Amino acid sequence: MKYSDPALTIEEQFQLLVKNNLTITSEAAVKDTLISIGYFRLNNYMKYFKTGNRFIDGTVVEDIRDLYEFDKFLRISLFDAIADIEVAVKALINNSLACKYSSHWISNAAIFKPGFYNYHQEMITDITDYCKNNPEEQFIKKYKNSFNDPQLPPSWMLMEIMSFGKISMIYENILHTEDKVAVSAQLKTHDNILTSWLHCLTYIRNLCAHHAKILDRTLTIKPIMPLRKKNRFLKDAEELDTSKIYAVLCCLCYLLQSINPVSDFKENITNLMINNPQLKPAFMGFTPDWENESIWK
Repeated sequence: MKYSDPALTIEEQFQLLVKNNLTITSEAAVKDTLISIGYFRLNNYMKYFKTGNRFIDGTVVEDIRDLYEFDKFLRISLFDAIADIEVAVKALINNSLACKYSSHWISNAAIFKPGFYNYHQEMITDITDYCKNNPEEQFIKKYKNSFNDPQLPPSWMLMEIMSFGKISMIYENILHTEDKVAVSAQLKTHDNILTSWLHCLTYIRNLCAHHAKILDRTLTIKPIMPLRKKNRFLKDAEELDTSKIYAVLCCLCYLLQSINPVSDFKENITNLMINNPQLKPAFMGFTPDWENESIWK
């Protein structure tokens, strides 16, 4: 079937909202919202105020915009927390591996699993190209002006230009379990759990970077939650739906206890939920007794 829906002007979009029973208190406010956010993006949040195609009686554009702003603040909070974790994980991995395998450990394919070889070679090629083609990175420029052997700068410099996704892949494919444990132990979790969390946080970070809707998303990359008494940190872990964002919020809160104890992430999320009582926590995967979990106190 060929797509045939026509593009609508702002006036036509406004008239469609009126036709669908949106209560208009200010035509200018509705049109300003359509201009600044866009009908398609707003439509992602309209469904919560509709029965079928019609808005519930009394729905105003501010209701829709408030939900949009909730989701935006959630994304900002997630992105900021993941940034703290990305920086910390880079430092933890490098501090551990550089002291054991030398300053240029990233180039050493032998410390990674054999199946990682091709990806590792591609990664080194990408890093080499980046170092050649980005003279604005002053620390790389300084290294190249001072040294010619090895060709690449030391790993602690390279970690600064590598994406969180690559860091996640590096950690997963470290050959020796004790090297992975040296990192995960500092975050008070198991190496397999940390591997899962890093993959999930990379995915969430990319969603946030592209302004994707988060609040009711069913996650395609889910975090593994520790269930054994020795490792668990949620008393209601068995009730957790790991495909919902609450599971990720719990992982972040747990990691930040070690990485950045003064982070305002916990307070931001708690206040966000308290200040938006119209949004039921269960909708986002929150367990019934979530406020009494130790990580949220």
